[in-house]
Amino acid sequence: MDRTQSDSDEIKPTDPDMKWTGWALDKLREIVDLDISTKRAIVREQSQILRGSEMPDYALMQSRL
Repeated sequence: MDRTQSDSDEIKPTDPDMKWTGWALDKLREIVDLDISTKRAIVREQSQILRGSEMPDYALMQSRL
């Protein structure tokens, strides 16, 4: 990896394919956001079940998918 020196004497790496790196980081952010929202939904559902709400009908959900 090449290194360039800026005016502030800070050495910054340069990536010949910064567009790909940016794309990969954006996809990683999307995956992490999706994972976090999924985990929050699971926690919400489990807390509703523990509070005595009706148990979801997973077989019906699967059949409709």
